[in-house]
Amino acid sequence: MQRLIPSPFYMALMCLLLGGMVGCAGPTGGQKIYQQGMDEANAGNLEEAVGTLQKGVSTFPGNMDMRLGLARLQFERGMIHHERELNLRRTGAALLETDRRAEGTAANRAASQAHQQAVPLFTSCEEQIDEVVSSSDDPKQVAWASSLGMRVCLFFERYAEAYEHISRAIHEGKPTGKLLTKWRNFQASIKEKVAGHTDDDDYR
Repeated sequence: MQRLIPSPFYMALMCLLLGGMVGCAGPTGGQKIYQQGMDEANAGNLEEAVGTLQKGVSTFPGNMDMRLGLARLQFERGMIHHERELNLRRTGAALLETDRRAEGTAANRAASQAHQQAVPLFTSCEEQIDEVVSSSDDPKQVAWASSLGMRVCLFFERYAEAYEHISRAIHEGKPTGKLLTKWRNFQASIKEKVAGHTDDDDYR
């Protein structure tokens, strides 16, 4: 059984969801299943929680809380592989610099494999995000889904879409204080990435 060490962003999102800042469906809309999945996630049982929420989404496709929770967990699963990829690439680069070519090549090969393991998880995450963004009538749900969508698009190096996501998150969520500063910093950084990939000046 795979166990999850929750990231700070994950814990913030769970507090948002469980604390009622995002509208939760009633018991007839799958709330019991949703709560079970969140309890499993908070206990660190990642795969079990994902399985629970996948079944919940299949049964209650209109439960946006469930979709957002599932998206977050799929993102966390993808990050496990992505962080491994980044570590292996750093290791590979260091080995190649010291002429340990065989070891460096092996590390880079393992990094590529880790990347490929992350891709379907981020893709599944994005499917849930797109559904929340297009279907939810709760601005805070849309904002948190969009902030997560930004991170997924950065993984795929789709910078223009990442910019659209974070801009939507700021517009819909109307964050204040440290969160606003953090999201604005993301927005500015991504704008630079967009400028480096296109001559289009629409991202202002």
